[in-house]
Amino acid sequence: MSIYRRVLRYYRPFLWQTIFGLCLSLLGVGLNLLKPWPFKIIVDDFLRAGPTIRPDWRTWVLLLCSALIGIQFLWGIINWITNYLFVKIGLQALLKLRTDLYSYLQSLSLKYHDARRSSDSSFRVAYDSQSIQTIYNKGFTNIFGCRRHLSLCASDSPRIDIHSRT
Repeated sequence: MSIYRRVLRYYRPFLWQTIFGLCLSLLGVGLNLLKPWPFKIIVDDFLRAGPTIRPDWRTWVLLLCSALIGIQFLWGIINWITNYLFVKIGLQALLKLRTDLYSYLQSLSLKYHDARRSSDSSFRVAYDSQSIQTIYNKGFTNIFGCRRHLSLCASDSPRIDIHSRT
């Protein structure tokens, strides 16, 4: 657990950007929930056989299809911004970690560097430090996403139980 505390030290300066990204992510979930709504209106109100057909049905169907496209477009923009923000934060923390590692390596004595291959230290700083970005982009955001989806499922479960019994 101490490794995660040390990793969080590198992400602490980006707390507000992370919170903003999480809020955008929640907004994207809301837009995802809106996607079926215009299609539901088209199917229920205009495609169902009924005694009366609205005279302006073509206008409504066109508006609802435009709403579908608009919702998808907004979701795409918000998803792109969220991904960009999270990757940018991960890369900035990675840069800070690599800077700290290189400055520490430079402060070590020459005896230390003579005992080890220089390519090993450079390789470890360049590629092993990449895990800090992976922890953020794949770990933290996915954990938040799983919790968000589980909470949505848990809040809908009473309604699902009622509908499945009838």
